[in-house]
Order: sequence, then C-alpha cells, then structure tokens
Amino acid sequence: RAIRTAEEFRAALSEKTACSHVPPEFLRSHVQQAAPAKRRWGLPGLSGLPAGGEGIPEDGAVLWDLTPWTLSSSHVRRVMVVLQSQDGLRISSVNIGKLEANIPDQLLSHFAECFEGPSGRNASFERRALPRLLFRDSPLPSETCPASLANLLEANVLVLLFHFVKRVQLQENPSDPFPGTFTGLSAARMIGSSLRENWALEELKA
Repeated sequence: RAIRTAEEFRAALSEKTACSHVPPEFLRSHVQQAAPAKRRWGLPGLSGLPAGGEGIPEDGAVLWDLTPWTLSSSHVRRVMVVLQSQDGLRISSVNIGKLEANIPDQLLSHFAECFEGPSGRNASFERRALPRLLFRDSPLPSETCPASLANLLEANVLVLLFHFVKRVQLQENPSDPFPGTFTGLSAARMIGSSLRENWALEELKA
C-alpha cells in the first residue's frame, strides 16, 4: 500500500523499526531519579549483587528505573546517549520492564554493550565502570534467565537478555508446550538473533 501522508509514514516506520515518540517526562527521567542506587542494590532477593555495596559507585549513584515505559527504538537510543554522557556517569544501574517488538537486532546488540557483561564484550567501550542492567528488578548478568520464556516473549526482551546469561533452559518442564508465538521460523529467527555476537551464552537447551 502506498504511503501518502506523514502520519502513514510514521506508522509504517514504527511497525518496521519500533520507533516512536519519546515523551518529555522520559527525556528528563534520568535527572529526576536521584535516589541512591546503593539502597536498591541492598534489597533482599537481588541475588548476585556485590556484598555490602562493593563495586557500586559512591555518592550520587542512581538507579534509572525505566519500568514505567515500554521502550521503543527511540527510547533505547536515548538511553544509550545518556549513558555515554556526563550525566550517565552517576547511573550505576538501569531497570527495564518491557521493549517494543521489532527493535532492530543490531540496535539491541549495541544496547547490550552499554552494560556490564561478560569479559571481552565491553572491551571497546570507553567507560571506566559500566552500569548494570536489571530486568524487572533482577540483576544481570546472571547464570540463568531471570524469568520464564513466556515472560521474556511477553516483554520482547529475549534477544537482549540472552546476551547476559550463561545457561538457558527454554522449557522448564519438558511436558509444557512452547508459547504459541514461539514456533517455526519466527522462533528460529529469534534464537539466531540471540546468538549473534553473543559472548555470554554457553548452554542452550530446548
């Protein structure tokens, strides 16, 4: 179908690349959230975190909570810009809850490189201390996925999170069927995208 208006162009662009309008409150969110990240990292249940706050930046370090938003390609690019700016130096962790579908794989790969990950992956990133990525309060990197396959698919984070885990068991219970959206060519493409330039994943079981 031919695109005739600017609105139709924006809709088509969003459908293919997950680009969308970024609201002003999101643009200011990294400045407004000034609560010390050390408090959040000390909460019970966040396994794998440095004991006693070791390795966490001191005064002024913050947790940037992005869970109120579903992140599009536009949001992701904004986060990357902030993390590589002077303001980003005080951000010690970023908490995400959901991504838009169809964010380009290459953009997700670059996004993953902005965070603490397996040794060797971040060698070219010019930053003394990378922030840590959290998925719905679960810290990464980790040994295994912090959520079920169904939850990863619902949040559109499977490709991103596979860059932060060592072992993945797609079916916790072999008798349970895969989610309806995770079959055929779409599932194969998703797995292939997750493995591309992946320095973390060591074991994948279906």
